[in-house]
Amino acid sequence: MATNVTTRLLCLDIDGTLLTTGNRFDREAHSAIGYAAARGFLVTYITGRGLPRLRSALAASEIRVPDSTLVGVEHGARIIEVGGRSQPSIDPLDPTTCQSLFESLLEEELEFLAFHPEDDPVNSLVWAPDPEVRASLELRFSNASYITGRKEQVLGLTLARRPAMITVRLRRDAAALPASATTWRSGNLTLVRDTETKGRALVQLMHRAGAGPASTLVVGDAGADASMLRLVPPRNRILVGPELIGTEVDEPDVLTAPGPSGVGRVVRNAVDQQIGS
Repeated sequence: MATNVTTRLLCLDIDGTLLTTGNRFDREAHSAIGYAAARGFLVTYITGRGLPRLRSALAASEIRVPDSTLVGVEHGARIIEVGGRSQPSIDPLDPTTCQSLFESLLEEELEFLAFHPEDDPVNSLVWAPDPEVRASLELRFSNASYITGRKEQVLGLTLARRPAMITVRLRRDAAALPASATTWRSGNLTLVRDTETKGRALVQLMHRAGAGPASTLVVGDAGADASMLRLVPPRNRILVGPELIGTEVDEPDVLTAPGPSGVGRVVRNAVDQQIGS
């Protein structure tokens, strides 16, 4: 598809960027998203959430999007229609590394998700040692042998819940991946092929929408969002909260919001600036 700079795209992270207490979108942010859509922006999300949790966040805030809307889920590892159909945006992880990681996770009795390209996109493979926990995750349970038998197709891994600690063995096995492939945040572990997955997902979404960097607004709050923020000019970046301040994406002309409660006003201003440019 040829790039059409008249197509405008608004791409948003969710957790830490839009949500307040109760898993709901900040009211002003919610209003600003509608404001952008009413002025011709295509609205999309690229999030660390899987599709069920993304749908849950949208539903809790009564945000309705067409089933055909493309979003990036599982840290951008998968491009998916909100209505269901998906395709991977990255290559699978190394199978030998996956096998070792699976064994470590199972031995340590940690809950985790594994993303596969041809799974029912509403669900990810999940393992949890406690049956009650498995039920509470509201995801399909797959036994250990099934999981390890599909190690050649894994796009990414993430711990389903934060453990008390990351074990020495798990750190060692994770170290077998390229350094850029492992993200440790607040004791939680996310493993994808590399930390560029959100950026890769945004490239595909821009291509499909026919939008260029100059006509795309990106909103994010954390290091995982940097790969998509750096794809657009500084004036089209909205940095939420303190984590990205002073990093490579914090350049002159970037827009900032102190937290989710300030995102709405900044998004409205950015939309108006885009329309007027």
